[in-house]
Parts: sequence; structure tokens; C-alpha cells
Amino acid sequence: MLKTKMSIIPSIVTVLSMMLAAPAYADDAAASVDTGIMPGAIDTAQMALGEAPCSNPLIEELGGAYIPSSIMIEGESNPLYCVFNDSEKAADTIAVKAAGLIQATQEFGDLPALSSSNWNDYRSAYWQLVSADDQYGESNPEFIWLMAYFDIADNNDANNQLLAEYRGIADTQTMQRTSPDMEQLIMQLPYYAPAVTRINSGAISTLLVSDINSAVQYAFAHAEEGTFNPAYYTFSSDCTNFASQIRKAGGLAEREGFWKYGGRYGSTRTWYNADAFAKYFGIGFSSTSHRTFSQRVSRGDFIGLDYGRDGSCDHVGFVVNKGGDIGAYYNYQVAQHTSNYVDWTSSSRNKWETYNTATYLIIY
Repeated sequence: MLKTKMSIIPSIVTVLSMMLAAPAYADDAAASVDTGIMPGAIDTAQMALGEAPCSNPLIEELGGAYIPSSIMIEGESNPLYCVFNDSEKAADTIAVKAAGLIQATQEFGDLPALSSSNWNDYRSAYWQLVSADDQYGESNPEFIWLMAYFDIADNNDANNQLLAEYRGIADTQTMQRTSPDMEQLIMQLPYYAPAVTRINSGAISTLLVSDINSAVQYAFAHAEEGTFNPAYYTFSSDCTNFASQIRKAGGLAEREGFWKYGGRYGSTRTWYNADAFAKYFGIGFSSTSHRTFSQRVSRGDFIGLDYGRDGSCDHVGFVVNKGGDIGAYYNYQVAQHTSNYVDWTSSSRNKWETYNTATYLIIY
């Protein structure tokens, strides 16, 4: 899974140029006319997204979330990531909602009590725990709670990084359409931001799997525990590393500096990071309805989950078979790591049908 909102951008993308605009809130001293930053909470009900960002019952029980600001690109407002209304309340609440996993993680990592300042230590220790003992992974009923919490807790840092880079671009006046800095900035935004959706709508086929049969064969051969390919390092959260291996087995060549394996420390983030992988290859479809999603998926699709519905992909898998309508959804068989299996959605191991508070994604 391994999600942090960073990415390396494909050179094929034709990126929108930025047009700076005055902030919407003139009384905010932190914003200036030449930054294009629009401070102040955004009314998500006014956003034409089908489902408002972070409109998630789990997040609501953690105290709710809001989008703190946006940036102007090509005259359009592009929202940043939503953040908790009250970070300490969210930490206190998740310690109750996911008490078993929090306690196990605390003991495993020898950590102090969870707070808004040490949540990332818990995330790191948690994935190490899951790697050591899969009973704490997605089969655990508290798993989806913890994933939703981590998803939103990550966003303060992500937004600060985005705003710093945006100001840096404005300061240096590197406003050309093909500016690498501009490309990176746009592709770190939530996937529902207008600038990102335009890029996704223009995605081309050169990065697609050309040999689905070989990709499926590789996925079957290396999904289960004990069958991992020893040529690749196994990350504590390994879903995207495995998805990249499948894509390579399906005929896509690595691209230096963009999507390339280099071991534990030398791989590009697009190789092992779920959000970077999804945004590099492009998101072709999203839905909060599992039935709608299951109807759309096909053999050979890479699929993703956004646990907090915040506009970032948190987990990826690969569809190796598609079945028929079994009532609640169309059955499909997934190969994935963390947790490690190849199994049908109707099986007890595969939990994809249970994430009714997440957003489902189909990745190009």
C-alpha cells in the first residue's frame, strides 16, 4: 500500500499552464495576489464531484474533515487534500475504534500513546507488524478504520508541501507549459482536481500492458506467501511493488527516472508507492459503489482503493479473472500483496467488496 502523496511524472503528459489569480479571501494576510492560493475552507457541497471529498462515515465519526484551501491553475480552483477538523480528537477516537490494532502496533513498535504528532510512527510500525503477522492486515475488522485515519492524517504534510512548491514556482516564474516543476505540482494534487482529471482524460496507450496473459501468469505465480520473486526486494507494504512487477511482466519496459526498479532505496516512487503509481499511469474510472465498480472491471485491470476518499490512492491490486453477476456485485479475482493472495472477491480472504466507505479506482 505505502501511500505518501509524492510522485514522479511521465514525460508524455501535456500539462496545463498555470494562470495566477487573486485569492478569494482578501482578508487573509497569508495569501497575496501573486500566489494564486485561495485560503479558507471550501464548501465541498458545491463541488461537482459526484461524491464530496472525504464524504466518508468513518471520517465523520473521527470528527470530520474539510478542505482548507485551493490553488488556481488555468483559472480553475484546484482543491488541496482534506484534513481533520480536530487532529487530536481524531487520534483519540481512532485509539478507541481500532483499539486492538493500535495496542498491537504500540507494543510492536514500543511507542508512546497515539497522538496527532506521532501518528506516522504508528503507520510505519503498523506495516512492519502486518509484514510479520498477517492477522493484523485487511482481514482484521479494524483495518478499514485505521486505513481511513492514516489517509487523512497524512494530508497536513502533503498540503504544506504542495503550497511550498506552488509558491516556489510563482517566485521563480517557471510558468512554461512543459515545466517539470509544474508537472510535479499538478500530479501531486488530489485525483479529482480539475488539472489532474484533464491529464487523466488525455492518457495514451503507450503505458498500458501489451501482454495481459503474461501479466496474469506472473500474478498467479508470485502472489501468495512463499512464492515472491526473489529478484525483487519485498517492501513492508508491498502492493505497488508487486503491481509494478506484473506490469513489467506484461510487456512494459522500465523508464529511467520515471518508473524503474532499483531495490529498496533506488526505485522510483512510481514503482512502489500506490498514489504515485496510480497518477503516473492515470486513473480511468472511480466509484463509491462496489457494484458499479465490479461491473466495470476487466481481466488485466489494475485496481485501487482510496480509503478516506481524499483523492489519493492507498492500495492497488490486479484483476486476473472476471466472473459473472452474483447478486450484490460481479465477481472478480484479484492478485495482490499486503495482504498476499490471489482469490475471488466472493472468497473469505478477498475483502474488496467490504470497503463501502472507500472509493474504488480503475488504473490505466
